[in-house]
Formats: sequence, structure tokens, C-alpha cells
Amino acid sequence: MELPNFNIYDNKKTFIVFGVFLIVLIFILFYNTFDKKNFYKIKELDYDGKIEHIEVPSCYDIEDPMEQYILSDYYIASSYNTPLIGNQKYDYLSLDMISKVLEAGARYIEFEICKSELNRGAEPIVATGSYQGDWVNSLNYLDVLEVLTLIYKKAFMIGDKKVNHPLFVYLKLRTSDEITLGKLADLIKQIFKKVMVPPAKYATFPISLERVCNLQRRVIFLSNDDYYETKLTDVIVNTSGFLNRIFYNELDTITLTNENKKNYNRLLSRKSQDLSVDHFKKKYPDIQSIQKNQDFLYTLIKDEKIVDTLSNYNKVGMTVVVPHKDEDTFSLNYNLDNPINYGCQFISLNYQVYDEHMKKYLDFFKDGYFKLKPESLRFHRTPKSFIDINKLFVEPPILIYDDIPDFLYEFKNELITIESYNITGLFLSQSGENCVFRGIPAKNNGKHLIEQGFVVLPANNKHYPSAVMLATANNLNNVITREGRYFYIKQIDLNDEDEVKMSTFIPIKSKCEGDEYISFATLSEDSIKVIGNYNGVLKEFVKSDTTSNIAKTCFKIKKLNHQKQIAFKHSSGLYMTTTNTGILMLKGRKLSDNHKFMLEGNYMTESISLKAPNGKYVSLKSSNRLHADSNEVVSDELFKLVKLNQGFALKNDRDLFLMTPGRGILKMDMDNELLSPEKVDKDGNIISVAVYSPPLGMKKIFSIRINYILDHS
Repeated sequence: MELPNFNIYDNKKTFIVFGVFLIVLIFILFYNTFDKKNFYKIKELDYDGKIEHIEVPSCYDIEDPMEQYILSDYYIASSYNTPLIGNQKYDYLSLDMISKVLEAGARYIEFEICKSELNRGAEPIVATGSYQGDWVNSLNYLDVLEVLTLIYKKAFMIGDKKVNHPLFVYLKLRTSDEITLGKLADLIKQIFKKVMVPPAKYATFPISLERVCNLQRRVIFLSNDDYYETKLTDVIVNTSGFLNRIFYNELDTITLTNENKKNYNRLLSRKSQDLSVDHFKKKYPDIQSIQKNQDFLYTLIKDEKIVDTLSNYNKVGMTVVVPHKDEDTFSLNYNLDNPINYGCQFISLNYQVYDEHMKKYLDFFKDGYFKLKPESLRFHRTPKSFIDINKLFVEPPILIYDDIPDFLYEFKNELITIESYNITGLFLSQSGENCVFRGIPAKNNGKHLIEQGFVVLPANNKHYPSAVMLATANNLNNVITREGRYFYIKQIDLNDEDEVKMSTFIPIKSKCEGDEYISFATLSEDSIKVIGNYNGVLKEFVKSDTTSNIAKTCFKIKKLNHQKQIAFKHSSGLYMTTTNTGILMLKGRKLSDNHKFMLEGNYMTESISLKAPNGKYVSLKSSNRLHADSNEVVSDELFKLVKLNQGFALKNDRDLFLMTPGRGILKMDMDNELLSPEKVDKDGNIISVAVYSPPLGMKKIFSIRINYILDHS
């Protein structure tokens, strides 16, 4: 019998076609399933107009300090696992859901951070997953960049209404991969740079005790503890000891932890409760008595005289109430009464579950997404004093500074050293975020360290034209600023009046012998205060005539020879550099020496020239491309920095702007170029309107980083 003739090639071809068909079919089914479920879920959620929009007044506008409430004083509308459109596992996530929740008025949102793959350093994604093994168990995932960009756009807009309440973003980390989390940190800093709360500000003071009026239009990033030892420390506000996540069904166990101490009968006893309240007020008479870096909840649990532990904790710390444990699959909400009675701030619900609990929740917050807790559940205040109406019209004292007007003229944009008077040879230096006084290391042969150089910048204060800011040499975005009575180095928001005020100094005549010495006054409302060397750190002193204080607050200023470097970071996130042949292009998202150009000229007022890392000057070619191939400066190699709302632009004297058409290419081009002029007839009637090229928009926008380097030649 003759065997059938099988064509192996045809069989392989059939399998390939079938495989491709199967993949396409699976994709279509997936797309349609997600698309349909997402559409109907968003349509189902009737959240529009449920919560009234009320602005947070500035602290300046709240005259009565008793009404400048702190974060712990509020219930805050909160969403659990925000992107989910269904169950906690094996279901979909959606950008539309995040948008819907923010538009519904939630001011606390959260999502899980997972890895796109198991390899070390994989890209971060938003999904649901398991911490053990970095597994993802959602049916899809969201791009982190898209999620963060959406949150940034929606953070302070609900529909067409502006919102200025702070927004809390909790990152539930499902990986400890420091490379992955480092990438996440870089994206957050890139997108939220202007609005996020800097963690250093609350390193020694719990943010739960911050006044809400000080957090207008701010984004506060929170997380579980797995961010330590990663770059997320530059992003996450440390709430250790003052923020707890508690499953809704376990709230009572916090108060009834020790039945010998917190038995149910004592909890119901009015007398015991009154004694407990008195004890709490006596032990913690004011906000200053609350210590940082302690587990405040544990402290209260161990205190036998405190009866209602959780309620008292929530007067100072903050609680996130969650509807699920990690092993849960199906999404459910819960009764709100218990967490409300305990004064829990973040009572988080599944916004995708529109049930009776959710309807009650929206009704609870109908007057605003920050709801003031009853007085008995807030941290106690001193009773309001009687207001003497005559005092309302008393003018504040006018402080007269013996300033040095020529200081700014002489030292503007110069790199200087600030030498202490009371200990000669010690110079103000940067040590991380700290301002310390150090000598010149012996191995440097009398040459200063770059950390001992500071750049004098004009503060542009309308009341004190001579006022200055002191920036670090290695990054002009970082300045010396005051927190309490000590000074630190950090990047400030130039649109924040309070932060600018804390970073402004007035050069004044010192009381030390010798014209070469000066002092720096801070901006104060009640008395003249100056900065000084206090045991090797920079501290604020009340100006006095005592010999010891005078010696601490005098300084000798000296210019340092230097050169300037500048790096250009395009709005796309790529840095400007050169190819091996000297052509300028965009390449690399991490700043390196290959991105730093020598800057010659006064970049604030005059034309500048740029010398590339290859040692050649940048010039414009006939193709409108820029090349670094000149040995000396000519007219075509002069540029100007232009400050715009979105950042900086670089242009030449022919009004050509540096821009990118894409793919990393850089060239000079006209912005909104006139292609054909308006035409009119002899009677003055317009025949044709003027035609312009499209504006360059973000194609021409860069952020810049300028740093000074010492010139020991």
C-alpha cells in the first residue's frame, strides 16, 4: 500500500498561518472585552456634581490661627486601588478610571507599582501583583508615564473648575528592585517637580501636623516602607510613626489591644474617657510636644492612661482605612460609621463599586472633599482669646536694615567663599543638604573645594532691592534656605512666597572690626535676625551687641576664579550633546559630562557662546544645523537664553530658535514664521490674510542646569 504524500512545508505554513490567526483573535477578544467593560463601568458611575468645590484659603487670609487647621483635623475623600475597574485581581485597570475618580473629588489616590518583567532593572508599570516573586496578576497594565502625566494634568482641575486642595498619591510598591524604583523616582521628579512636596521639609516634623493652608496646590507622595535605600527617598514624604494603614474590620483591635488595660468596660466609662482626655492634653499640650521619629501609635498603646487609643492617635497621626487584605479578590466596600467615629482621615473605598456604602460616602463629602472632623476628634487648641479691635489697626514694626547696596552690584552671579570671623580658616560649605563650616583640606594645597563656593543671585525683592539668594556652585537650582532656626540646601519653588522668603538674605554692615567683614540678615517680621556660625553649622540669631554673637555673625567674602557650565534638557526628557563629528543632537536621559557645555558671557542679560565637550565652539551652518567645530567665537556663534513660562529657549540674533523636529535632531528654525504677508487691494480691503508657519511650541522648550567649576589656573 502506498503511503500518502505529506508536504512538510505546507504543514509548517498552515501552522504559522493558524498561529498568527490565533494571536490576532486573542488580541481582538482582549481588546473588545476590556474596551466594553471599561466603557460600561465609566458610564455606570454617576459621580458628577456630587461634591461641592470649595477653595482652601491661604494662611494669610485666615486671620484667626485657631482656624488654620492641620491635616489630621480632616476627613479626606479617598480612593482605594484607584485604576481598577473591577476586582482586586485577575481584572483590568484603566486610565479612564483614574480620571473618573479624580473628577469625583478624591484627594487621596493609590496604585500598585510592579515590574514589566522579572529581569533586574525592568521598567516600572502600574498593575496588580504579588510582592513575592514580582508577579503581576492583573489582566493588563498601565504605562507609568501615562499614569503620572494624567494625574499631573488632573490634580488641580475638576471639569472646568480649579482645585487647590493638596492631592495625596500613595504608591503601593510590589517590588524592591532599586533600579526599577529609581526609574520611577526620575519620572516623578521630572513631571511633578514644581508641585510635589519635598521630603526634606518634613524630615523632622510630621506632615500630619502641617496646616492645610500651607499645602495649596501640592502633591504629597506616600508609600510603604520598601522605598528606603532607593532614589524614591527624594520623592516620598517620610511618615514613619505617623501614618498607618488598617483593615476596616480591625480598627477596634487597636483600641482593645491589651484587655487588662483597655477592656470594654473602661472604654464605655464616661469617667475613664474624661480622665483619658485630660491625660492626653496634659502629656501633649501643644504641637511642639509631639516628637518626630517615634511610633506614635505604639506610644499611645503602651500608655495605660489612654483609653481610646485610635481616636487619640488620629488627632496627631493619620490612618488609611482599607477595604481589603492582599489575599482578597472580589471588590467590596464597608460601613463607614466605625472609621468616622475613630476620626480616621483616609477612609478609602472602591470607587468602581457604586453601592449603598459609596452613595453614603459621597453624601458624607457633599460639602467638600476635605471635611473638618468634630472638635472632640481634633487636636486640642488653646481657647480663642478676646480680640481687641484696636489691635487690628496697629501697624507692624518697620525694620530698618543697614544694608550694603553695592554688594549685589559687585558680586552678582559671582562665585564666592564665605569665611567665618570667629574661627578664621573655616568656610561655609555644602555637605549634602546641610550648611556647615569646614577648612581647606591639607591635600588641596590651599585650593578651595567646589562645595565651599556659592553663587550670589538677585532675590528680586521689591522691598529690599539689595537682597540676595545664595546658590550652590554645582547646581544653581539649589539654594540656602531656612527651616526653623537652621539652614539647609534644597531646591525651592520660586512661585512660593514663603519658600522664597526663607531663602532671601540682606547683606548688611557688620559690627566686627574691619571693612572687609559683612553680615547677612534674614527676612523677619518682628526683629532683625542674622545668620551665624553656631558650633560649625549655619543658624539664625537675633541681632545683638554681645561680643560672642557679633563674632559668630561676621563673614569675609572673597571671589573665586571660575568657569560656568550649562546643560540643556529638552522637554522630551533628552539632553543636548554632540556626535563624534561635532553635530549637536539630543541623546541620553541621564546627565553626564558629555552634556555639559562651557558657558561664556553673562547668561542673564547678554549674548553667550557655547563650547562643547570636544573643546570647540558651537556655530550655525547653512543647513541651520549646529556644529561644534570652531576654535574661536564669531558672530554666528552668539546666542541668548530666553525665559518662557514652560522653561527656556535658545535663540540667535536672527530670531532663529533651537528646536527639534524629532528623532534627536537639533536645528535652528523660525517660530511662527511669516510665510506670506497680508494682501489688500487699492481700497484697503483684505484680499488674503497673512499666513504663518505653525508655532514651535514645546519643540523649542528646554530646562537648563547651570553649575560653576573652579578655575585654578
